[in-house]
Amino acid sequence: VVLATCDKFNANHKHLAPTFAVDDAQAAALARYAAGDPATSVAVAEKKLAGYTSVYSGVMQLPPSLLRSLAKKAGVHIYNDQDQIVTAGGGIVALHATSDGTHALVMPAPCQATDAVTGESLGTKASFSFDMKTGDTRVLRIK
Repeated sequence: VVLATCDKFNANHKHLAPTFAVDDAQAAALARYAAGDPATSVAVAEKKLAGYTSVYSGVMQLPPSLLRSLAKKAGVHIYNDQDQIVTAGGGIVALHATSDGTHALVMPAPCQATDAVTGESLGTKASFSFDMKTGDTRVLRIK
């Protein structure tokens, strides 16, 4: 699949059949199947309707960058834009590293954070950064 707004992506599986394509002139193409006529091979599309936007995906897996872009358009707060795994809810925010490096958690507003494992206070701020190795997880309690 080739994205109109992102890099190429692949679910690393053999071709599945049948594939379904979007045939709607009023839908905006977000991704196209790599094989086939670009005009008729829309794999992922969005369409603005009365009060909402509908997104159709004919593929099983979408890259984090596309999911994040769709979430931002819908007004969802993005805690991390570095393709790390984030879980949030009930006063807990967890960050799981998919790569080595410094990774950030950006909160919707300044908050008081405590490391849920060690009990260490991380202060009150809107962004928290951590040097992490692939596979590390940080779990924060936030108020």
